Amino acid sequence: MPFNISLRLVLAAVFSLAVLGTVKGYMLFLHSLPAVASHRLSAASAARGHFRVDVTLSFTARADAFSVEPMSLALSLQGGQRLLELTEPIQAGRVVTIDPVEGITEGLNELFIEIGTAADEDVGASPEGADGFGAGPVLAANGAAVARAVRVRVLRDDVVIAEETVWSDPGEPVTGRIILDVPPAAGVDDAHEGRGAHEDEHSSPAGGRAP
Repeated sequence: MPFNISLRLVLAAVFSLAVLGTVKGYMLFLHSLPAVASHRLSAASAARGHFRVDVTLSFTARADAFSVEPMSLALSLQGGQRLLELTEPIQAGRVVTIDPVEGITEGLNELFIEIGTAADEDVGASPEGADGFGAGPVLAANGAAVARAVRVRVLRDDVVIAEETVWSDPGEPVTGRIILDVPPAAGVDDAHEGRGAHEDEHSSPAGGRAP
């Protein structure tokens, strides 16, 4: 009986040493592996300049009271950044301005626009076309469903860099996506380099005076 107990203790000790040896060997194996460099995607650089968005309506926008989120006008930037959200009616011909617009980056940007057309009663012809942009609306056979249009202009430092007219399907809200490609601000780095060269040219040596 004592012999059996001693044998069990010896076997337990051998097993424990084997487990510890295996763990230590695995840790040494991990440390022997070459280091893997981790790479993080750098965030897009914020575009320089003052940005503004003008939205011109050719019809009276109204929120749909039966919608889960009734809005007369909503404008968002990529990533779900909401730039503007209105619920009150917006009269035809009004220019809605978002100024300033934050979050625009260098490179490709996306603007998402949605405008409600619920209970629109402002259908009518005009010398320039009922949409105000030089082309008339598309009427359904019964004259009720109308295709609507909205013009979106994006300005950078008061210069138009993008302009697009978004149309709806007859009787549907105006929804659309505007792709905006924003290049780096031109002349900013050149101006700094030119100023530095100008200062170096006219600077005096240490301890002396400029001629």
